[in-house]
Amino acid sequence: MVGVLCMTFISATGLNITLSNFNLNTTLGTYPTITFNITNTNPSGYAYSNFVSIQPSLNSPIIFPSFSLASGATEIVTANVTSQTSFNGVVDIQGFYNASLGQNQPTTHQINITQDPSSNLPQLDSSNCNIVINQGDYVAWFNNYTNPVSITTATGVNYQINNNSVTQSQVYSSVGTFVYTLNTLSTPIQTCSVTVLSNIGLVNNPNYDGHINLNLIVTYPPTILTTNYYNTTTFIINAQSSSQGGLSVSNIGNYTSYNLTLSDSLGWITSNINNLNIAVNNTQNIFYTITPQINSTNQTNQTYVDTLTLKDNNGDVQTQLFNIVIPYTVINSNNTISNITLSQLATNYLTFLQAFCNSNPNGIVQTSDGGSISCYELFSSTSINISNANTTESQLIKSVVSLELTVNDLMTYIKTNSVQQSQNLSLIVNQTNTTAQSALQAQTNTDQISNGLVIVIFIIIAIVAVIATLIITMLLKRRKAFNLTRHY
Repeated sequence: MVGVLCMTFISATGLNITLSNFNLNTTLGTYPTITFNITNTNPSGYAYSNFVSIQPSLNSPIIFPSFSLASGATEIVTANVTSQTSFNGVVDIQGFYNASLGQNQPTTHQINITQDPSSNLPQLDSSNCNIVINQGDYVAWFNNYTNPVSITTATGVNYQINNNSVTQSQVYSSVGTFVYTLNTLSTPIQTCSVTVLSNIGLVNNPNYDGHINLNLIVTYPPTILTTNYYNTTTFIINAQSSSQGGLSVSNIGNYTSYNLTLSDSLGWITSNINNLNIAVNNTQNIFYTITPQINSTNQTNQTYVDTLTLKDNNGDVQTQLFNIVIPYTVINSNNTISNITLSQLATNYLTFLQAFCNSNPNGIVQTSDGGSISCYELFSSTSINISNANTTESQLIKSVVSLELTVNDLMTYIKTNSVQQSQNLSLIVNQTNTTAQSALQAQTNTDQISNGLVIVIFIIIAIVAVIATLIITMLLKRRKAFNLTRHY
């Protein structure tokens, strides 16, 4: 008896439904009917031959009274379509038979592992990859592949199966559906399932189910929604941060608003609602979070326009434009943020240029637009003074703009000229600061040496002047004495 049951899982065809395709258009509050023929094609003489109960699957969009159906019999079924939402898919019609196997001798069901001729990888036999067995039965995997493989069960057990037709089996004692995976070299190749049926009581074998194709379109009566945004529709959000907002939605129409959803054009907004219903004269508060997807520096220092859309099944659509300002932020290659502002970067850039031009008076700086500018043009024709404490950050930024340079020029110049071509902007800024400080310190040292030389020269001149004065004084005294002698 058990061996026959194993064979019939393959040969039986179960419930056959004719006139099984339906396309329906209906309005909310109406429940159309559909009619179809269902035949039990299971052979007679077995426990599963006669269905004692035929019914729609759980959560089906249709209902009809359950009924029994003997082997070979046909029934005309009229079903009510009860779904009040649109549906497009397959409806399963299940048949239950009375199993009376009890604790009979279990059966072993073999699943063959072969070689896929197109990929040369192992594969499970398509005829019984997804298998239905009885409670207490065994499943045996038979390896006809040229190399060892493994089977990982739903409980995490991993069976190693060598080649040359070696078999590994497992008993299934619990009712349910259990997945298993075929692997090679620890790489998953294919996943299938074992469905275990109870060996006593009413049993549904999914291989015997019938199927209906239903395309249902439900039209809802129009209603009127109004919205009120609590705070603002302009947000300033730092990169890799988020901001919250809220609004209220009121239904001032004559019908309930069904399945209200919120979406946005950039995909940055999430909310606390999902298929919300709002009754007539009711108001619903909605809270949302804006999380900009900003992953690079050039995506910052920009304003994005995001369209928020509220839509229900009644056909009411509410839209609102959001302005999302992303301040300038340096985002490194590892997607981390450097704490540097646009004005700081401008300061670093000008400092870097000044240090470079101090060391290379005839140097040329390449700009990001493909042009170039000489150090003479940069600094001799402008009044930029980085070391001047009175120079404000805004003046520094304006200086960059007045020189027709952009912040991207810093990246372009360093990538072209620097010995250490790092992609990490914060490291580049540190390098520019170090270079600038070294150059400015060297200039300071030079200035200090020059000042020292001036002082020494001044002291020497002073000493010479004193000595000369003394000599002239002595000569004048001698001449005066000589003149007095001649007079007497």
